[in-house]
Amino acid sequence: MQSCALARAWLTHDSIPDAPTLMQLLPHVFFLQDLVGQEALSAGVWYVAIDLQLFALAALLMWAAGHVEARYTHLRSLGPFAIAVLTAASLFFFNLHKELDTTAFYFFGSYGLGALAYWASRREDGMWWLALLGTAVMAALLFDFRSRILVAGGVMLVLGVARQTGAMEALQMPRMLVYLGRISYSVFLIHFPLCMLVNAAFFHFFPEQPVANLIGMLVAVAASIGGGALLFKWVESRPLTGRRHLLAPAGFVVSGMLAAQQAG
Repeated sequence: MQSCALARAWLTHDSIPDAPTLMQLLPHVFFLQDLVGQEALSAGVWYVAIDLQLFALAALLMWAAGHVEARYTHLRSLGPFAIAVLTAASLFFFNLHKELDTTAFYFFGSYGLGALAYWASRREDGMWWLALLGTAVMAALLFDFRSRILVAGGVMLVLGVARQTGAMEALQMPRMLVYLGRISYSVFLIHFPLCMLVNAAFFHFFPEQPVANLIGMLVAVAASIGGGALLFKWVESRPLTGRRHLLAPAGFVVSGMLAAQQAG
């Protein structure tokens, strides 16, 4: 949010969020902003909120299935079955309703396909299960074509087949690509504010110089990767202690209040 405040001083653009209010900041601490009708302050915050919902929903299903299996020992694989049912419900119903795109139910089709492909690729007859998943995706696309579901289904099949055949383990990737893949989530979370700052600075100081702005694009890419690497090293790769659990949301609120004060 401090980066947004700096960028607003140099550039006026729809991609730069307005200064947040306290009522906007508080739901963001618990990643509830979309559920209570507050616009997300950045794409990264929106994604983390949806990802948290998806993980919590999947974990709840697996937990409930585990308790049922413990009571009724003759039942098996209830967790994957529950994930499969909700995945199908999302593909054929929830994902068709745009007003649900602030909830995990809207995106669970793509999320569940990944989990199901992982479980399928661990079985000896995994190729048949992957074929079944591919057929379900095709049926969902015939029912209502959505490019995002096509992409999710394609990625699911590629990864599932690669793991089932052993190609994923046999393929040796360059260390640099492996490292970039490892920090990619951190890069995703931090790239927007960094790119916004670089864009605003180069637009302010070199508004009509194409070569300088081309250099600015390269600087933005380098800053995103460098910032993502630091975020991965300092945050993502370290377990959160009790104190850090408290400092993270507190720092978020303080940063937002400073940004709002500067804007005022």
